[in-house]
Amino acid sequence: MQSLRAIVSSILLPLLVTPALSQSLPNLASTRLNYTVTKRTRNPQGELKDKIDAIDKDLAEAARLGKNGEVRRLLAKGLTLLAGKEWTDALDFKSSLVLRSDHIFVDSSKPLILRLEQIYGSSLALEHPLSARLSLCKPQTPAGLAGLGLPPQPCETVKDLGKFDDVGRDLREAPFLMEADLASVGNGPYQAQAEVLDGDRSLGLATLRIVVQKGLDDSLSRIESEAGQVPEAIRADVEYPLDRVRNVNLGRTDIGTFDLAKELAATEQLVAGAKGGKDPFPGRTGDIKRHYLLKDAGEIMPYRLYVPTGYTPAHPWPLVVALHGLARRKTLCSVRYTELPSWRNNTASLWLRRLVIGSMRATEHFVPLGSQVAAPISAKRTCCRCSNLSGSSTKLMKAAST
Repeated sequence: MQSLRAIVSSILLPLLVTPALSQSLPNLASTRLNYTVTKRTRNPQGELKDKIDAIDKDLAEAARLGKNGEVRRLLAKGLTLLAGKEWTDALDFKSSLVLRSDHIFVDSSKPLILRLEQIYGSSLALEHPLSARLSLCKPQTPAGLAGLGLPPQPCETVKDLGKFDDVGRDLREAPFLMEADLASVGNGPYQAQAEVLDGDRSLGLATLRIVVQKGLDDSLSRIESEAGQVPEAIRADVEYPLDRVRNVNLGRTDIGTFDLAKELAATEQLVAGAKGGKDPFPGRTGDIKRHYLLKDAGEIMPYRLYVPTGYTPAHPWPLVVALHGLARRKTLCSVRYTELPSWRNNTASLWLRRLVIGSMRATEHFVPLGSQVAAPISAKRTCCRCSNLSGSSTKLMKAAST
């Protein structure tokens, strides 16, 4: 494995990272992309075009001044108009609501504190104090790009968490705090939903994706203690759940596909195999999940390493590297790669995460190292995502394989 590690260390370059994401809010760049794509698809004309042009002008000014709340309001308004609907004061209020918490990963043995807020001041006139009905729901399937920037839809309730009175009319000035008891809730992903009411009239919904795990705080404390006793070579692997939970709770990144229960179990198994200062990874073959500390980002990053079953350090082996683009997953290439059986048992492959700021173009490709290939590699054969790539865009490089 030493020869592989030497090659890997030589190709790790400083990576760019995305700005911190506000909890419960979709990524602003992705929301704006949805607006741009919708606008081009709709191709507004006449009076609608005049309205969209005015929104674009206001958007540019709000972005210049750093008023992200106003940017989100204008994007919601633009998407509503492009859908052929009227923008009303009621929609203005709905789009302003947001639900937040200091803990997205929740220990059910402790109360969950939620904050009902607004991201901008709404134009809807409110004459009386409001109320809120809090529910725990089944997790909803993400709506994808087309759903970004629009008010959330009602979810299927699992548990009624109560009704709260005397909710303020200005939730920017004074966010409303709600305490929820999740002691009887089973482990797993959920969606917290707050419905804002004016009497019996529903004014809008705010939702927040959460993950419930009983005894989570004790588990994380135990892992943190054990991390100081394992070999330095696997410390990032052990600390990954701690790091991920912390960054998601702080709003620096989204939950994504992170499976809390699975990661905790994998870490406990890894710690058990590392007792006595042993590194459990040397000699392993097959598909291996590893992690490394990206110091420039202050984040532990996952990657996938496939070692052929017949690998031996005494024999030079070619290396295939698969890089994926912004908002893609480290496992993107692993499934596609299994479709290349003639390579699978003769090549070690490494999946690294590369973030590209300001570009949504496909950047994934396999790069074979340490072997001569006469013709360019076919993108259709080797790319993780090939719809935007041609054979000429897949680069062929050579490097020593020892």
